[in-house]
Amino acid sequence: MNTIRFFVLIPAALFLQAGQANAQPGNVQFSHPAGFYSTAFTLTLTSTDPSKNIRYTIDGSNPQSSSTAKLAGITATVSVNPASSTGRPKTPAFIVRACLKSAGSEATMPETRTYIFINQVKVQKDPGGGWPSGWVNDQMIDLEMDDAVVNDSRYSAYVDDALLALPSVSVVTDLSGLFGAD
Repeated sequence: MNTIRFFVLIPAALFLQAGQANAQPGNVQFSHPAGFYSTAFTLTLTSTDPSKNIRYTIDGSNPQSSSTAKLAGITATVSVNPASSTGRPKTPAFIVRACLKSAGSEATMPETRTYIFINQVKVQKDPGGGWPSGWVNDQMIDLEMDDAVVNDSRYSAYVDDALLALPSVSVVTDLSGLFGAD
């Protein structure tokens, strides 16, 4: 089987939002890489600059400016548990965004990791938290997995492997960035 692979390098400056012209790439270390997980875990965030503290979010919002951002010291621990909806919509993907900030300086550009839990994907329902349902911008939004497929004896043994075989890209933006008219 032939596989076509391509990579696109886009300068980070293209992603800067208004007011971020001087933002520097963050240097937050995440104890776990982004990817697929089967059980909840404790994530440790570590600042590589002892003069800067960590600001992070778990709801997908930008930690530079979000009212939900938590300010920690040079380390922070986060319970990455897809069953919890405290501070985040109940989705099978747990998104952690973090940047560094010190007094009198701009926050660094956020770094993001997405942790996807296949067992939660299989039982995904409406996550709440402002996620749309029905028709949006002439597109039908259907976020739930179909129980008739997931639990069908002809397919159930293959669902995990099929989900893991799909190419996956995590796009992190606020909901208006995904579903807004612009």
